[in-house]
Amino acid sequence: MHEKKAKGDVGVAHVIARLTELGWNVGIPITEHAPYDLFAEKGGVVHTVQVRYAAPVGDAIHVTLSASWADRRGNHRRGREKGQFSLLAVYVPGEGVFFLPDGCLGENCRSVVLRLKPAANGQKKQVRMASDFCVL
Repeated sequence: MHEKKAKGDVGVAHVIARLTELGWNVGIPITEHAPYDLFAEKGGVVHTVQVRYAAPVGDAIHVTLSASWADRRGNHRRGREKGQFSLLAVYVPGEGVFFLPDGCLGENCRSVVLRLKPAANGQKKQVRMASDFCVL
């Protein structure tokens, strides 16, 4: 069994369920080579959605936005390009689904950290609270 693939499938299922609860129409592309996992439409607005499964580490959720694969030439890693998808949906077991618009990820963003609780040192600048990204 491919554990990473299974976790990704669980994440996609939870995101589809959450989007449906929120009243969005959800579709899955036929190809596996699209830079997004699904698309969602509501009121004429269509989002291409990249789904990530992420387990919390302490009070933070770390999400990697690069893709990796291996072939006969070795291991490869490709970073996310702005505009590949319009919405990042992060499924966190026990916490739910968090939605981040592509515009708030930055130009060359390779990872995102969402905090479940405020930083212990009181830092507020450059801190993204997960609770700010729960609803579309």
